[in-house]
Amino acid sequence: SVINNICEIRGVGFGKVGQPFRLALSGDGKAGSIDISAYFVGKKRTILRTKELKLIGEILKVFSSSPHRDIERICDKVLKVLYSFWNVEHSFIALYDAKIGELKVIAGFGFFPKELERAIYSKGEGITGKTFQLSIPLFATEDELINKTGLIKRIQHKELNFFTAPIRTAEETIGVLGIFKEPTKEYSVEK
Repeated sequence: SVINNICEIRGVGFGKVGQPFRLALSGDGKAGSIDISAYFVGKKRTILRTKELKLIGEILKVFSSSPHRDIERICDKVLKVLYSFWNVEHSFIALYDAKIGELKVIAGFGFFPKELERAIYSKGEGITGKTFQLSIPLFATEDELINKTGLIKRIQHKELNFFTAPIRTAEETIGVLGIFKEPTKEYSVEK
């Protein structure tokens, strides 16, 4: 099979690839043969899920290769990985700052420094604050955004969707990842 050939060429055992790939395809890892699972999932979805696995792998490499103390540098690298793999031209990571009691952007990609300075969110404020408060991923279109940074006005020639995801430790939500992405057929809301 193709997967066996790739494993052989890369010098990686099938056991290291098989279960994560099966999990990505089926959602629970309990699917049978990978080739049959890929067939039923379909070519487009299999390719999309494979790309997602690559992205996650690259993000995990950033965390495993960086010193624990330099969180801003790690976050900056994660945003660059999102740009490299998903062409995310504008993104940020905001962490909760206990001193001010609000979320503050500590890393941004595609923003001007003054835009990031304005990006401070109270718990529950806008999509970013709601993601932090509820600890769930959220989606918004441009007309639903409070646009604290001014990014939407600056790049008004582009249609953007905004996705957020909570950043959690085992005990609590500590921040939010925000991604502005142009709608594409591959990542359509209608799908």
